[in-house]
Amino acid sequence: MKFEHSIRGKIADFGTMVFSEFSRLFNEHRAIDLSRGFPHFKRNERLLTLMQKHIAEDRNHYLSVNGHKGLRKNIANLYQKYYGATYDGSTEVTITAGASQAIYTILSSMVRENDEVIIFEPAYDLYAPTVEVNQGKPVYVKLEQPDFHIDWSKVQKLITPQTRMIILTNPNNPTGSLLKAHDLQELHRTVNGTDILLLSDESLQFLVYDGYEHHSIANTESLAKRSFIVGGFGKTFQVTGWRTGFCLAPEDLMHEFRKLHQYIAFNVNSAAQFALSDYLEEGVDFKQIASEFEAKRDYFCQLLESTPFKAIPVKSGIFQPVTFETSVGYTDMELALKLIKEVGVAGVPLSAYVHDKTNYGMLRFCFARPDSLLEEAVEKLKTIDFL
Repeated sequence: MKFEHSIRGKIADFGTMVFSEFSRLFNEHRAIDLSRGFPHFKRNERLLTLMQKHIAEDRNHYLSVNGHKGLRKNIANLYQKYYGATYDGSTEVTITAGASQAIYTILSSMVRENDEVIIFEPAYDLYAPTVEVNQGKPVYVKLEQPDFHIDWSKVQKLITPQTRMIILTNPNNPTGSLLKAHDLQELHRTVNGTDILLLSDESLQFLVYDGYEHHSIANTESLAKRSFIVGGFGKTFQVTGWRTGFCLAPEDLMHEFRKLHQYIAFNVNSAAQFALSDYLEEGVDFKQIASEFEAKRDYFCQLLESTPFKAIPVKSGIFQPVTFETSVGYTDMELALKLIKEVGVAGVPLSAYVHDKTNYGMLRFCFARPDSLLEEAVEKLKTIDFL
């Protein structure tokens, strides 16, 4: 049935999210999925046991709209331990339905008509559409190659009286780059004396490798007081389907956040909150978890040496960017589609994460998969005869 009408919704045509489109394709062609960002190589037996316990004990009903009190306290304790930052679990931490809901709520709470929001690209593809839905204007800054760092002189030239917010992704998805201590110093110089807000998406904060350090916005008090920090445990603990994230912010900013949060996510997975709270309370060895992901990255890079792809050094996260010989004439999007349809392996082109679809000549594969699946995928990649 089709209703003929002239009504248009308020959302511009952003097209289908890259993950939705690629999911349809790799299912259609039965390709190995190294595109989506869900780690799936080791069961967290203790966390699963706690989840089962709380379901059995009937923790299946509504909690506080702001989240489980103990979980909020344990998250605040984590930020005190790792970053020396003090957050009040009661008034400055809120549990959300994944990091994406937190980001959507922050932008919808704070971005007004004609506000400008600075976004570093390549960028997670939720940011810009949400800014535009709220009648704001995305202002794009390309990260500098080859290591995808920020040129702060370019950022400072883009600051105007309309600049409402700067969005940072640290660690960066999809490039795996990290902010350094000097980046926070430059950020402080950029926003000092202004009313510019910060949104720091730190969802992969515990997956940092090779001895590098994660520098959170929470490290710097002058930045933290104007910042929303978003995080989650889904990827780190390999339970992405639980959709349990969090937002930290000073009380005045959190007050604004919660005004809208109560209508978007009246409740977040109750049993998962109890399980995560207990798990954090017991103490988590995040270094050990990171080392397991790092080993997985190293093994995948070793396997890639026998393929036409070259791995780019990546310091964090769950994604391995690779380059390919661009003289053959394929854009990264064209090659990604060809790999799904003809080779049976799904990766994501980096161009999917920039508004102008710039061809970087790079693909991104998720390495957080069982060894057997990575080996099967690489065997398929070895058969490529068009690169």
